[in-house]
Amino acid sequence: MSAKINVWSVVRGHLATMRHHTEGRVSIVDIAVFFVCPAFVAVVVYFACLPFNDGLVSALVNASAILLGLLLNLLVLMFDQKSKTADLLERLTEPSADPGRNQAPAAHQPVDRIKRLSLRATVISESVANISFSVLLCIASLLSLLAFSMRGSQLPVDRIESLAYGFNVFVWITVSFTILMVIKRVFVLFTTSP
Repeated sequence: MSAKINVWSVVRGHLATMRHHTEGRVSIVDIAVFFVCPAFVAVVVYFACLPFNDGLVSALVNASAILLGLLLNLLVLMFDQKSKTADLLERLTEPSADPGRNQAPAAHQPVDRIKRLSLRATVISESVANISFSVLLCIASLLSLLAFSMRGSQLPVDRIESLAYGFNVFVWITVSFTILMVIKRVFVLFTTSP
């Protein structure tokens, strides 16, 4: 696979956010909520052999396209916030090169503000990983739905239809939970001062 389209680092980055920050260990609850529960529901849908009607396929394709645009805009916003946070951290941790400026040396900067900015930078980086992972899932859903809609219609529900339905159930539950997490993080970022 070309290194330009290898997305394993995005998946690894998202998985790295599934941990207890204070203890630095993997959060079993996060893994269960974000992956095990959606997989369980997807397996149930797969074995239920539910029909995947055209209206649902069309609605999911539209939702994927709209959500992709919104998530990509949110990535641009996060890049801007990361740049601002990095600039603030740099100004606080390095003494001013301009002798005319009245900036205190790095040793006199409030340690709490530097810690807050470092935590803010970490939350922004993790949010970028979560948003990027959601974008990948939306693309996967879009591709599977387009492939499914091109295969033609058959009256009985077959295993390919059940697989497509189950896969999309997994994707959309995971995307929904991930977006809820990102919304909470973005809300905290914008309601706390840097």
